[in-house]
Amino acid sequence: MRALDEFVKASDGRLPNDLSQLQPYFEKPVDDAIIQQYKLLRTGNYKDVPPDQWVVGEKGVIDSKYDLSWHVGPNGYGPSHSSAEVVNWLQDLSPAVQAYTSANSGQTPTEVSQLEPYLTPCFIIC
Repeated sequence: MRALDEFVKASDGRLPNDLSQLQPYFEKPVDDAIIQQYKLLRTGNYKDVPPDQWVVGEKGVIDSKYDLSWHVGPNGYGPSHSSAEVVNWLQDLSPAVQAYTSANSGQTPTEVSQLEPYLTPCFIIC
């Protein structure tokens, strides 16, 4: 994200046309093989990118059920989930939600951290 921001500043608000253009803006050199794992999702003026849109994203993941696809946008960076991935995670969490609800007089959790005591070791490690 820092490299993208620095590029935009140096390019009068323009986004790169190729990710290799970010290379001089990384704090430490980044191997081209790593850069090749990502793609530009938008080009043009950075100010025209809606705050909920990504600019750079991973080309793919090995296992969409467990791997996250990382993206960079105007408001930061983080994982992006498809609706199928979210459904998979919710199904996997269902036993923990049920256990929490049973242990808390029918209350449903309001934060993911509340589920931690109810997750099986296999969910965390496997």
